[in-house]
Amino acid sequence: MLATLLGHLAELVPDDSANVMLLEGEARLSLRARRGYERGADPARPPAIGSVVGLFSLDKAEAGFFTEEHRGLAESLARHAACSVQNARLYARERAAGFYDPITGEGDSGDPARLLHRTLVL
Repeated sequence: MLATLLGHLAELVPDDSANVMLLEGEARLSLRARRGYERGADPARPPAIGSVVGLFSLDKAEAGFFTEEHRGLAESLARHAACSVQNARLYARERAAGFYDPITGEGDSGDPARLLHRTLVL
């Protein structure tokens, strides 16, 4: 999904290289996808602060290339990407704990048909 994000981002905002880092734990950013970097070159990892889900970085050799319009497009995509990452993490947690019952707010490790029936009956 993150490599696809970088591909779509490149269609909106031309760049020479780009990367996506996700927050893992409380203060560790992990490089999860990258495009356009020379083999062996790693992008710098800034410190994670606030309620960050992750970040993506766009690079261009030409100084001053990026405009406010580029920034707006990138930020718009970032909001959607953050929501997707959070949903994927929530889904993974719920799958690990069993099925989630939205009515009771409880997990259920039983079969999904039974959960659907309980949800519809309640």
